[in-house]
Amino acid sequence: MTFIQSLSKALINLKKIKQTELAILSGVNKGNLSIWLQGKRKLSDEAEQNILKALGVVNGQLDETMVHVWTLGRDLSDLNFVLKGLCPQPEL
Repeated sequence: MTFIQSLSKALINLKKIKQTELAILSGVNKGNLSIWLQGKRKLSDEAEQNILKALGVVNGQLDETMVHVWTLGRDLSDLNFVLKGLCPQPEL
């Protein structure tokens, strides 16, 4: 599984967005999206960027023009993965 696929899965979990909604927002066929998220299919670079944009990532960074709302439980692994991948030196 690629970094982009893993990042997308983590953001889907954090945003609590359904694959159907993500498919509509990104313009990627739901079936293709589902298979890609399982690591069984390759998508075009453009499709991957559209998925990331729909999830709030632009040019390898969190989109600064929007407020990111994520739902967390006790397991912080998705949050940790996203922050390490997109904010290697976060400032608090």
